[in-house]
Amino acid sequence: MKTLITLITSLVLLSGCSSNQSEWTETTVAAGNASRSTVAVDRSNGIVYVAWTGTENAVSNIYLARLKRGEAAFSTPVWVNSNPGNASVGAQAPPQVVVSPNGFVYVAWIKQTRVEGRRFPASDIYVARSKDGGRTFAPGVTVAANKPSFPTGQNFHDIAVGPEGDVYVSWLDSRAGDQPSETESGQSKNVTAHNISAHNMPDGSEMQHMHHAGESKMQIRVARSTDNAKSFAPGKVVSRRTCECCRTGLTVGDDGRIYVVWRQIFDTQIRDIAIARSLNDGKDFTSPERVHRDNWQIEACPHAGPSVVADNGQIYVFWFTGAPGKAGVYMAKAKEGGLDFGKPVMLPGASATSQVEADANENGALWFVWENYNKGKVKIGNDMKGSIDSSFATIKNARLPSIAATNNVAAVTWLAGDSVKARIYKF
Repeated sequence: MKTLITLITSLVLLSGCSSNQSEWTETTVAAGNASRSTVAVDRSNGIVYVAWTGTENAVSNIYLARLKRGEAAFSTPVWVNSNPGNASVGAQAPPQVVVSPNGFVYVAWIKQTRVEGRRFPASDIYVARSKDGGRTFAPGVTVAANKPSFPTGQNFHDIAVGPEGDVYVSWLDSRAGDQPSETESGQSKNVTAHNISAHNMPDGSEMQHMHHAGESKMQIRVARSTDNAKSFAPGKVVSRRTCECCRTGLTVGDDGRIYVVWRQIFDTQIRDIAIARSLNDGKDFTSPERVHRDNWQIEACPHAGPSVVADNGQIYVFWFTGAPGKAGVYMAKAKEGGLDFGKPVMLPGASATSQVEADANENGALWFVWENYNKGKVKIGNDMKGSIDSSFATIKNARLPSIAATNNVAAVTWLAGDSVKARIYKF
């Protein structure tokens, strides 16, 4: 794995939405052979963690690098997965990193396994824990405690930690569509309804999408760990008939309420964003509610999942829709204490399928990052004083961004070719 630890010699003063000046530095975290990354910041000490999948000679592993406050470069990457090659690449299922209130670092990733006679592989989600600030990791454990015996998939995941340290993982689960069926000869085989089709995107391009032939049997599930990710309880089914390949979004508020977002299939192949919440540590979830009636009718999965932020009783959801006449990335905020979302705000420059991520710091300042897919750019915005600034910064030659924020640091990562880059804002 080729890794660059040198700091790009740029230190710039930039005026943002707030009255304070912000300094930023830009680094290359992984120079080549890398896929989509995610980023987290420890609120207690400002350490930035970046996780990604690195692939050499068709073998993939999960890596993590850390940047301490006051240091000029990220650490030498550590190997997260204990078994060599126990990882797979997925743009909609990147390794997800999160930091708990006690400083434990958790990374969740997928491993796909080929299944004879099947077009698409089975998959598992693993979570590994570090108790020493990302320097070493315990062996990863599988999340799906009640996984069936036949090959099936857990994928398109997210991970979050509650205020008391409980770990939660959301994912899309394909077991209902992967049930074994009997052939005419009486021999059992696994079948799946997945197919590949081409779909014309709003910008006129043609992209490949995985979808089900007929009715989707995909489920969204959430599982909880109360022992620092040493084990997970059986996953709770939140909803069925979900879009098949859009990643899920998960967050836990300071009050312990859990919020999960995903792309749901409504009516006749209308694929809009839904949200549900749990008030009892993930034991039960409310019925899915549509964040906004985009009414995007598409017989394919757009590979663009939503992001959710819970902060001081406010719930923010970010997503992409390709609905005719209103394609783009949007943000909507729910009224305090409920899931009644107001009119969404469109973020500029994202008419083609684009990814979006968001986070909030301790003071409630909202940060978000999204793609301008057509132009190969990543844009950074914030809502620091109740007004949206969607032009805080633009990064060229960038795609697949991630963001994390504290009161003193906002960290953005993205993919430039097959290299992971990071920009760190200090306030």
